Amino acid sequence: MFQDVVRRHPDKVALIYEATGEQWTFRRLDEYSNAVANYFYQQGFRLGDVIAIFMESRPEFVGLWLGMAKVGIEAALINFNLRLDSLVYCVTTSGAKAIIFGGELSSGESLGRSWSRVSQRSRKLQTKRQLAALKAGEDGKSPGDKRQKRSAGI
Repeated sequence: MFQDVVRRHPDKVALIYEATGEQWTFRRLDEYSNAVANYFYQQGFRLGDVIAIFMESRPEFVGLWLGMAKVGIEAALINFNLRLDSLVYCVTTSGAKAIIFGGELSSGESLGRSWSRVSQRSRKLQTKRQLAALKAGEDGKSPGDKRQKRSAGI
């Protein structure tokens, strides 16, 4: 369904980030989500794997979960207001193999203690560092062929 909208309205605005007024078209969202899908597939994540997303609402948030869905990765959407025991509990019970977090959430004493407990079970991926290339549109090709191969057991 999303691909049909992208084909029909590639330059129509899909997302507006209220904090900055930044606008993402359907084409940009599709290219970003394709890059996300390809990145995680190359990192070894596969159908049914869970990755937690812990970041404030912004266009990348949508692009991350959409991209992960394109290759069958489940997104555990973690409330960015959580700290300490609540944060550890939510990430742990999600079964996430990795955590994507925004740079705005990477500091602070309470988060530091939470991360040390969570990182024993999951890989941490900081969007501003490891996913910076995605914003530039690196490898924005559709991951569709990979998904078909994977679902066929290859």
